[in-house]
Amino acid sequence: MRRAPRFATRLHSARWHGSHADDTGPGGESELKAIEQFAAEQNTLPARDPSRRGSGAQQDARTLYKQLLRESLRKSDPQARQNLQEYIKAEFRRNAEMPKNQYNRIDWSLRRGKAHLEMLQNSNPADGFSVYASRA
Repeated sequence: MRRAPRFATRLHSARWHGSHADDTGPGGESELKAIEQFAAEQNTLPARDPSRRGSGAQQDARTLYKQLLRESLRKSDPQARQNLQEYIKAEFRRNAEMPKNQYNRIDWSLRRGKAHLEMLQNSNPADGFSVYASRA
């Protein structure tokens, strides 16, 4: 089997990172459809099994992301809700490029995210949201 062209890996990357670009810009929906069609015609990519949607860690991360965003909707203050959602999205974007072979780091990040989810679930919806970063 031939190697997948460079644009095919970009297609995978756009799907994994949840790219929702508009149709006009690069990486837009029309470009993604064109890339998919070209790849199918060239038979360069193996057929994807619809029952398999990423590794277990990817599924856990996706589930955690959705749970955190759902939990952020419980905040009664609109500004706190928006800040929390932006923080969640930024953290997941920041960790999106984490190498798959760093199992300990992935596991630690998932456990940390689940702890944050528990903290959000146990918090009062009327409480605000702030981040205190302790980076040395």
